[in-house]
Amino acid sequence: MVEFETHKTAVIVVNMQEDLMEAAKTAGIEADALASGIGAFVREMRIRGALITFVASVDGRALDARLGYCPKTDYLIEKPCTSAFFETDLRYILMNHKVDHALVCGLKTNLDCRATAIDATSHDLISYILSDLTAADSEETKAFHLREMSWYFSMPITAEEAITRMNDGRF
Repeated sequence: MVEFETHKTAVIVVNMQEDLMEAAKTAGIEADALASGIGAFVREMRIRGALITFVASVDGRALDARLGYCPKTDYLIEKPCTSAFFETDLRYILMNHKVDHALVCGLKTNLDCRATAIDATSHDLISYILSDLTAADSEETKAFHLREMSWYFSMPITAEEAITRMNDGRF
């Protein structure tokens, strides 16, 4: 039997690939700041013992280098459609690492991040969406989806709040 290191919390970074970042910039998203912020958050959460998972579209290019992907400790999962869970090994990986909290960030708040957060909740995970580490085509769209997600399945929190919760043992 294979033994896995136990993690209670997973960071799920969605769609932070070079080509998608370029497309986001043309839509007015501050993709460079988003990538830098996610990279800093990933480093902090890795130090605190979170499981780090990067999820990329099958037909996309490489992950943005600022994210700090570490192939020795992190997972890189290719997804065929919107949700990071659909037809991937993500659920299996999280279960085997005994994850019960999922922190979702990346592109876009209203599409892939939302679908991933919904599916995380459907798989009995406590789902959070990082409000300052997601982006949509407009702040109004982002705010609408964060508000709606908070009513049904995924609590929006900031990266700072997530780090504080990890430090306090609440994740």
